[in-house]
Amino acid sequence: MRGLRILFISQYFPPDITAASFRVAETAAWLERMGWSVVVLTATPHRARAESGTAEPNARTRIVRAPILPIGDRGGLWYVLHYLSFMLTSLLWGALRAPWKADIVLASSPPLFVGVSGWILSKLKRGQFVLDVRDLWPDSAVAVGQLCRSGLLARAGRRLERFLYSRAVQVICVSRPMREVIISRSDPEKDVVVVYNAVDTELVGGVREQEPKPEAELQTIAYVGNVGRAQGLEILMTAAERFPDVEFRIIGGGVCRAALESLVTEQHLANVGFFGPVPKSEALAHMRASSALFLHVLDDPVFATTIPSKLFDYLLADRPILYGIRGEGAQLLDSLPGNVRFLPGNSDSLIEAIERLRTSYTARRGAARKNSKSLAQFDRAMVTRRLAEALERLVG
Repeated sequence: MRGLRILFISQYFPPDITAASFRVAETAAWLERMGWSVVVLTATPHRARAESGTAEPNARTRIVRAPILPIGDRGGLWYVLHYLSFMLTSLLWGALRAPWKADIVLASSPPLFVGVSGWILSKLKRGQFVLDVRDLWPDSAVAVGQLCRSGLLARAGRRLERFLYSRAVQVICVSRPMREVIISRSDPEKDVVVVYNAVDTELVGGVREQEPKPEAELQTIAYVGNVGRAQGLEILMTAAERFPDVEFRIIGGGVCRAALESLVTEQHLANVGFFGPVPKSEALAHMRASSALFLHVLDDPVFATTIPSKLFDYLLADRPILYGIRGEGAQLLDSLPGNVRFLPGNSDSLIEAIERLRTSYTARRGAARKNSKSLAQFDRAMVTRRLAEALERLVG
């Protein structure tokens, strides 16, 4: 492959602990190993930070950081202003501090507003504008209650979405259903490429060798990741009340963590423990030290168009997965016999699923050892090569 110059715009980047920051950092590192020249334009750290260890990015990656307006737990207009602030500062910092020329300007959303910065900077840098879509916005914001479905902000967001689809020479997305939605909102000839989420097996392979002693029965169920609105972790409290002899661990940070901690206190749930955000290698160690892993998103059609990125990290841990999701992610987990499905948002279905896991735990624990074998097509190096090939086609 011919090494290209790419300006990679993402609001999230290490040391922030988010799926987006890990993905951008790993993708940038692999593009550099392929001979590309990569500059990441990102925000100053503003999300959950690791309480131990480090989440610093690859030292080789050139990083340009722009300031951003903090938001805390506020929604509505503040939520939009938070994103708009990075749109404006990334445009200014990108124009003045990023290299003057780029073959590709790749803007990764959410938030969708980075696409505006990417589109304008592609004109200034004389490069091709590519939009990377990880969540359908504003649909996802409406689904979690951050925006009113019929409100002015949501309507403006839908217009912005279509505008950016039309301006991008190529759109990257994470699933086939999402690709269909994007084409329906742009035009049938739009170049929309599916590049799945992935795991960097080379960077975390050492954790897989540290195999804890297997349990004979279900003892711990862990959730590892963002404690946000879309994850609907309140349903886990119902399960904790029903199974007092099982330890439930929530590892991560997010806007809903304080409310969940209050709920645990009010319900006197002694079997629920909270752990702060940790680096990726430590998160994988937590997963492998658990009997089973919990995966859930709200039951809204927009979330069926994507695959939760933590699904791939969960598969790497080779533990049974309790999952309440829909779409391609559910289809992948359905094909692996060690995992147990429940209806998203349905506490009775979750309780029944945990009962099934308990009564067949030894067999499912053994079957889950095959989970990581399904990751052959979701390795970060391979997925990044597909991305590079798609981008190279744009510049001949």
